[in-house]
Amino acid sequence: MSHWLIKLLLALRGLTQSDLARLAGVSRQAVSLWFKSDQSNGQINCSLSVLKNLSAGLSVPISMLLEQDDIVSPRERKQLEAEYLWDRLYPSLEEFAIAIVRSEPSALARLVQIVGLFDAAKIAGKNVWKRFPRFKSRIHPKRAEQCEIVWSLQKNLGLI
Repeated sequence: MSHWLIKLLLALRGLTQSDLARLAGVSRQAVSLWFKSDQSNGQINCSLSVLKNLSAGLSVPISMLLEQDDIVSPRERKQLEAEYLWDRLYPSLEEFAIAIVRSEPSALARLVQIVGLFDAAKIAGKNVWKRFPRFKSRIHPKRAEQCEIVWSLQKNLGLI
């Protein structure tokens, strides 16, 4: 089982490692070891009964928990963390991704700051355009000025 997926599911559901232990039917220490030992291969080894418990408790199919591939390599992950989490506004890429899905202004601003309005809208959807006036003050002034021009053009064309 991939640790990034478990971390993402925990963050999405607002659960702690203690909650995960309860759902899995294992000790908190066992869960702690899962996340400490994951540094070597990114995988969590557990029994079939633990997988069944997690599948039921997290409401996901066992096949999803057995997915072996990480979304990004450890090298790419470090690069993304440096780019998006440089100030630790979000503690992990998973938390940042959840904030984007929830259209949190700080996350949308960070995304627009780094990739621009068009690519941010491809990633996060139309809320980037709709909510731009709410989060533009969180973008670096020069970048915000550039984005404001693009946003105004889009709005004047009736595309927002």
